[in-house]
Order: sequence, then structure tokens, then C-alpha cells
Amino acid sequence: MDAVNSVMSIIHSSVWSLLVVVFFIAYILLSKGNQKGYFISHQIARLFYVLMIVSGGYTLFYLTTLGDLPINYTIKGILALWLIYLMEKILGSKKRGEFEGRMSTYYWVQFTITLLLVIFLGFGVIFS
Repeated sequence: MDAVNSVMSIIHSSVWSLLVVVFFIAYILLSKGNQKGYFISHQIARLFYVLMIVSGGYTLFYLTTLGDLPINYTIKGILALWLIYLMEKILGSKKRGEFEGRMSTYYWVQFTITLLLVIFLGFGVIFS
């Protein structure tokens, strides 16, 4: 069972890294007006959302079967779901032309803070 959890953990961290890269690629392509490239990269990001949720859910489930509910991973999971929402909101609002001014700053600040918290929780910098 430890081997499966180890593989899921590697998949989870790899998907996180790729997801952030693909999100920025999708945003840049959308900003440059490349609709086809944006659509493909956005669909890849959505696939990574699913892989991330499944691998993170499995890891959290595995840790709870060991006897305790790790609060830091639970908080990370909630923040990760919020981060997915922010990614979708940023890309969707940008595509509809609603992503300007204060709203843009508001979502980018939330995105940055949430991403940093998820990374710090994932690497054990906070609640180690």
C-alpha cells in the first residue's frame, strides 16, 4: 500500500506543477487572441484538475486510514479546490472580456496568496 501512496504522491505533485504551467500558457494564449491554443490548453488544465483531485483525495483518504485526520492536508485540499475555482474564474472572465481593472487585481491577489499557501502547506513549511 505504501508503494501506491508513493506513486499517487508523485503524480499529485507533478500534476500540480504542470497545472500551474498550463494555466499560465492558457492565459497567455488567450491574451494573444489564439483561441484554438487557448481551448486546447484549457482542456488540458481541466484534465489536470481531475487528476489532481483524484490523487489528492486518494492521498488524504490513505492518511486518514492510518488513524488520524491530518488537518494541514485537509486545509490544503480546501485551498486547492478554491485555487481551481480561481483558475477557472480568471480564464472564464478573461475570455468573456470581464477581467479588467479592480476585478483583475482582486482575483490575481487571491490566486497568488492561495497558490503560495497551497505550496507551503504541501512542502510542510506551514503546519509541518
